[in-house]
Amino acid sequence: MSNMLNAMRRLSKKPYEMIRRKVADGKVAGADETGVNVNGINNWLWTFRVRSRRTASITTINFSL
Repeated sequence: MSNMLNAMRRLSKKPYEMIRRKVADGKVAGADETGVNVNGINNWLWTFRVRSRRTASITTINFSL
C-alpha cells in the first residue's frame, strides 16, 4: 500500500502544481471548507476553485492521524 501511495504522489505532483497555479493566478477564486470524520477523528476538507474557460479546482484534505 505504501508503494502505491508513493507512486501516486510522484505521478500527481505535476498536475497538482499546474492546477494550484491556475487557482492562485485566477482573478476570482471560491473556497469551501467542510469537516470530515475519519475513524472518529475530525479533519478538514478544503476546496478551492476558479472559473475560466476550463474550470480548475484543487482539494486538500488535512488528516491528523
